[in-house]
Amino acid sequence: MIHFFLVKLELTYDIPKIGSPVCVDVGIKSFLTLSDDQKIPNPRFFVIDEKVLSKAQMKLAKAPKRAIIRAKVLKIVEYVHERISNKCEYFV
Repeated sequence: MIHFFLVKLELTYDIPKIGSPVCVDVGIKSFLTLSDDQKIPNPRFFVIDEKVLSKAQMKLAKAPKRAIIRAKVLKIVEYVHERISNKCEYFV
């Protein structure tokens, strides 16, 4: 299955043309492949952090409600979620 998308920009200034246009291919094995054979690898951080998140969530599920340990584990779960979202945001 091939998907195409078109981007239309209305600029108030002229962009100087330098060299030739670059084609971009978004794939599974590599995040981006450019027409000059430059490859940007997929971010694999979520695979690693997924295990950490699942362990923290299991601890949270087993912790008794209204206990001090539950509050501590909840902070750990929130921290892991924040870390994953920051890595996704700052990847590109």
